[in-house]
Amino acid sequence: RELLFRELGIEDSGKLLLHHEILWRGTPRRFEVIFANVRELPDESLATRPDEPKVVVDFPFDEPGFARSDDLAGLDGYRRRGTVAQTLVWLPSFLSAAAQKDLGTFVKLDHVLAGDRLRDFASHLSPVDQASARELLRNQHSQLRQRLIHYLEGAYGVEQPAPGSIDESHPLRDHFQSLDPAFAPRPPARANLREALGSLLDQMLASQYPAHPAFGAPVKPAVLRSVREQVSRAVQEPEGRIAIDKPLRATMSQIAVPLQLGDMGETHFVLGRHWFSHFEKLAKPLTVKKLRAAIDDPRRMGLPVNVENLVILTYADQANLAFRRHGGPWTAKLDDLPDDVELREEELPPSEAWDAAVERAGKVFGIAVSPLRNASNASEFAAKIGEVAGEQATACSELVTRLATIGAELSIDEGDARRLRTARATSALVEGLSALRGKARIERLAAIEPDTSLEAMGTSFHKAKAVLDALERTKWALFPSLRQLTDDRADVAGRLLDELAEAVAADEYAVALGGKLPGLEDGAIKVLTRSVETEPSPPQPVPPLPPPPGLVGEGSHHDLDRESLQKVIRELEALFGKEPTGRLDLTWKLRRKGKK
Repeated sequence: RELLFRELGIEDSGKLLLHHEILWRGTPRRFEVIFANVRELPDESLATRPDEPKVVVDFPFDEPGFARSDDLAGLDGYRRRGTVAQTLVWLPSFLSAAAQKDLGTFVKLDHVLAGDRLRDFASHLSPVDQASARELLRNQHSQLRQRLIHYLEGAYGVEQPAPGSIDESHPLRDHFQSLDPAFAPRPPARANLREALGSLLDQMLASQYPAHPAFGAPVKPAVLRSVREQVSRAVQEPEGRIAIDKPLRATMSQIAVPLQLGDMGETHFVLGRHWFSHFEKLAKPLTVKKLRAAIDDPRRMGLPVNVENLVILTYADQANLAFRRHGGPWTAKLDDLPDDVELREEELPPSEAWDAAVERAGKVFGIAVSPLRNASNASEFAAKIGEVAGEQATACSELVTRLATIGAELSIDEGDARRLRTARATSALVEGLSALRGKARIERLAAIEPDTSLEAMGTSFHKAKAVLDALERTKWALFPSLRQLTDDRADVAGRLLDELAEAVAADEYAVALGGKLPGLEDGAIKVLTRSVETEPSPPQPVPPLPPPPGLVGEGSHHDLDRESLQKVIRELEALFGKEPTGRLDLTWKLRRKGKK
């Protein structure tokens, strides 16, 4: 098994049932592999699941008394029971006794050379002799391996058997048995076991899927997405012709062209009509399951599911068909397109209306939509608009009512009530869209001409619930009390009321009420409770400072004439009379009369 699977290129996990994966014509394929005695296998081991073929490899020997005819008889019995399976049975000739003896010797050498076992078996030899013995055994082991590989290639019908390596008493004419009557395997060209297996698997798949394209590159999800984008672009063009960027040209040639989606020139891709014409012959209504069956008619292509989905999506774009499931729109994807999805005709809005609606949906509702105008995108777009609008419809309506009430209480002029005006426009749009469907809903969105900005409507729409919560939390009973103040707090109260009215009148896009109202509420509370910040207490009188020590007297005189000066001198002389040792501090200025 170890020798055989290594030569076949099969990864051996040690399990009875293995899986072998290959890339066939650009698409991944998986086979079940069983290495067992065919005559002992039950029917369940020979049967296959849909689209997962099986290879059964028999042993090149059997217990005494059994011959290849016993294996063939078991396979004939399976066929007579009328069971069809995508199973290839590979029957080798029996190895001769000499070849089996070589195999036995090889097994022993393989065991002895593993790890440090040789030390146990050759403990009687010196370390130097043990090293020499190991080298000799390794050479013998390598020679036997090559000989056994040659034996196996002959036994399994890949090469002419080496003389004496096959048991001629149990001859075998046909090494390759198919349990599918439609597949008759041909002996592979003689090369080696790996190439022989590849040839056999290619024959199996070609028989099962005779119309499978020969893709020029591996078909991977990312590659399919790229092809899908380019083909969708081509559908939008009246002539179906688009320029392809240089890095994608090879991909379109290797994938889109073999899949018959169109033709790739030197620089441009031209959309084809093969699948459109093929599917248009089908009776309506159409389902994904019906289209998958049609892809394999008249000959099976055996495309992977995501490749089939690419074909179906392309046809839907060309035929203006939308996907619906269980009565509602379905977002069809390359990796998600169930069989029970239906395809229905979808009338498309004009391209101008589509472009305008896509822009407005992004600004008002935050919906990202593919710019490609097709039935699938239109159906998904209309459904998404209705879903998003419906989620906020109640909040938008309640916001209009609440803002109108508060605006009246604050005496906000209708012409200045920008927030209310935006809320009304947004609520009217949401209600109008909810009442429409499909094309009409998209065209309604495209036709809006609000007397406010789309950005303001978008903010009002998305924050409707948050603004309602902020209005609900605010203590509105505080503000009417501010109007009644007539004392020195009246000016502060008036400014607070003006600021409140301006915030409520402004768009949420400009002034976020959730962040503004708490501060205004705190300000009202402080004014009404005569807080230090809004109404400071009157200043207390400052007591006079005590006179400096030793001061006998002090005074000041201004604008003195000669006569008045004499009077002041007499007063000072009197003070010196009381304090003969005193000292006088004098500061003076003499000005001309009438000059400042």
